[in-house]
Amino acid sequence: MSVAVAAAVVASSPAAAPKRTLLAPARITGLAADGGHVAFAVASRRGDCAHVRLWTPATGRVVRFGPARACGPATSTGSGLVGPTLARTRALWLTYTGGNIREWSLWSASLASPRPRRVRFVARDVDSAAPLVLGEGDASRFGYRLPYAEDDVVSIIETNTGNRGTYAWWRAPERIVAVGAKRGTVAAAFGNQVGVLAPDGTVETESFRAPVDRIVVEGDSLLVQYGRTLERRGAGSPRTWTLAPGARLADAEEGLAIYVLRGAVHVLRLVDGRDVAWTTGARTAFGQLDGTGLVLAAGRRLTIVPRSAVLARLGA
Repeated sequence: MSVAVAAAVVASSPAAAPKRTLLAPARITGLAADGGHVAFAVASRRGDCAHVRLWTPATGRVVRFGPARACGPATSTGSGLVGPTLARTRALWLTYTGGNIREWSLWSASLASPRPRRVRFVARDVDSAAPLVLGEGDASRFGYRLPYAEDDVVSIIETNTGNRGTYAWWRAPERIVAVGAKRGTVAAAFGNQVGVLAPDGTVETESFRAPVDRIVVEGDSLLVQYGRTLERRGAGSPRTWTLAPGARLADAEEGLAIYVLRGAVHVLRLVDGRDVAWTTGARTAFGQLDGTGLVLAAGRRLTIVPRSAVLARLGA
């Protein structure tokens, strides 16, 4: 797979008024939000393969990572795009293609460097578990951290604390299934355990009742999903909630958690368990929290619900 050679600016208007909706050129298949920016994946359409775009609602600008191009020849076991994840304006995503051997590529691009760069390439038997796992990004005024896992090793792409580049962080005792980062803390799930790397470099391991499916680092707490159970650990005693069958933890920030259940995006207030849902009418929806509010994606449409409106729905 060749690296795209340029990026087309789809729309740019620095003086434009803030936008709360955007219509993508094709079905949205992935979503991430951070620092007032939204990254989203667009499905393939005729003459244009699946790709990632970055939307800045405050300016209305949309930047495509890589130029339009047709997909390559169809393979026996298909191809696709996973992600993206985002730290401020830098996105990370996966692509895969192949037959009996599936080729996985990890890509990165940013607003400043919109030409996608391949970070990793891994070839595996098509029946093997995905060798690469994306983690939620972490951005601050000092730079960014984008974690990912390859089999049992967590690596971090960063520009924090004088570092720049990619380095291996930690090797888990078994294959890692989920990764997350926030405010200097990085967490990785394997089996029924989660390894947590604190900003001071110490590592602690938390054990759970069942194999962990998803994790989000939320403030000074860890939010974990295993089966239908959502558990929060941090200051004070652990707390759990039981989700509906098929619900998937998507994000958490400032005491609010997001989970998706088919075409509905739920906001769960962690302090009291108050739960409200935004129904999109689509079969599949995506949701993310950012400082500006709740970002929804369904079909081709992106919508931002202001934080004040989210809090109003949750009530006092």
